[in-house]
Amino acid sequence: MSAPDLVSLWQLFCTSLQQGIGLLLPLCAVYTLYRLDRDVRDVNKLRETIIALNSDIMKRDGDMVALRAELEKKGTKISDMDREVARKDESISTLMKEKAETDETMLTMKAEVVEKAKTIRQLDEEIKKKGELNWILQGKGQELERRLWDAWNSAKREKETMDEQAVIKDQEIAELTLDVMILREKLTECIGRIEALQDQGGKIALRKPGHSVKRVGRVVLEPPAHEPDPTSQSTHSAPGASRSSPPSYSEPLPTHRR
Repeated sequence: MSAPDLVSLWQLFCTSLQQGIGLLLPLCAVYTLYRLDRDVRDVNKLRETIIALNSDIMKRDGDMVALRAELEKKGTKISDMDREVARKDESISTLMKEKAETDETMLTMKAEVVEKAKTIRQLDEEIKKKGELNWILQGKGQELERRLWDAWNSAKREKETMDEQAVIKDQEIAELTLDVMILREKLTECIGRIEALQDQGGKIALRKPGHSVKRVGRVVLEPPAHEPDPTSQSTHSAPGASRSSPPSYSEPLPTHRR
């Protein structure tokens, strides 16, 4: 019991004695305060018990969360294992199907071998019974072998001829490719020169066939003294390739920028 409670109890006791009530009211007050103090202690104990229970519950909740996370991880691992087992089952099923197909093929081949063995035995019996037929078959076999050798030699010669033709064609293709590369390099060089001339501040005009050179700005494109015939074919070009005729008009060339 605290000091203020004792002071209040003493004041109540003094007041009751002054008013002539006696000791009954103080005793009731003391009993009431005692009951209240015991109830307060019980409430405090209950509060401490509840706090302890709440702490235990929170701890168990944390343990439950950890266990749930562990269960989820194990469930994920189990799912992965199930998928792996399913994939392995599919692989095993595929292998079993392939094995069944192989066994079926082997059985078919065995049946064919047995049938061929029977046929060979029948032929051997017939050959033994008919000696003349054996000689005839031997002659036919030699003839067939000779024909096979002739066909082999002919095919070999044809293959060698085709290989030689392929080598010649490859050489022609390489020469044509080299000519194209040379022409591209020359075209690139011409374009570079034209760009350099145009960068100097002039324009270029092409000469029409049978006319003199035109001067435009400060740059003049002078054709070579011995210009080949535009319609003639190049001796080094591929068969069927021809030079394009020069343009029959005069206009500034476009500028090619890289």
